[in-house]
Amino acid sequence: MSDDPLHNLHLQSSGNTADGGFRLSVAADETRNDGVALVFAGMADILEREDAPNYVEFDLHRGVGKRPVSVCVRWLDRPTPHELRRTAEEHSMQLRTVNQHLHAVIERVRALHTSMTDNDGYLRCRTCRQYTPCDTVRTLDRI
Repeated sequence: MSDDPLHNLHLQSSGNTADGGFRLSVAADETRNDGVALVFAGMADILEREDAPNYVEFDLHRGVGKRPVSVCVRWLDRPTPHELRRTAEEHSMQLRTVNQHLHAVIERVRALHTSMTDNDGYLRCRTCRQYTPCDTVRTLDRI
């Protein structure tokens, strides 16, 4: 057995990712009593045991003076945390756009239902002629 902890890991591919990360794809031989392979296998076991739909994150505190890291173990056919965040941001932007559009429509409807004084001096809605605030404006005020 080699003293190299990566000895039983077989590099399949490596390279930079589009989102600024680096991906290393390895095959681990779990049958050998090798620390790194056993850790990887253990992480995969936790992913299965916890029934995680996407990924499990592990925080690794490496000792005094060393920066801690987060290790993400995910199903290869599921999105990365970065992809999930990007999708959430896109949905958020879409919702903001819809919200702005709704706000503009509400303000246009409210403008149509402004008050005016009738011949008897009472305030009435310009559109539906109800006493103000009309039912439409009261409904808009609840939104």
